[in-house]
Amino acid sequence: MSEFGRLVMRTPLQAAAVRSSVTDHVDEVRSATGTGTGWTVTVAGPAEVITDPNEAAHYRRALACWSHGPHDAIVRIHPPTASGSRLPRGTEG
Repeated sequence: MSEFGRLVMRTPLQAAAVRSSVTDHVDEVRSATGTGTGWTVTVAGPAEVITDPNEAAHYRRALACWSHGPHDAIVRIHPPTASGSRLPRGTEG
């Protein structure tokens, strides 16, 4: 979730405890027609674990966790820059 120029995400507790600076990479490819389009984005920067119980509860409700295993820590990344690209439609054939 992007909010006020910051990226907020759920992560395993172990990952949140190890680093004060993180890199996160996400992408999506739509291949319903077999000609995939999509995007890819990478952000890096200082991170903080959200410890305020009310703020953490808000993000736990707002951020669906689709990965396997517990993702109980909420981390806010302050990326000075982000890079990414759009994946163009492929050609059949």
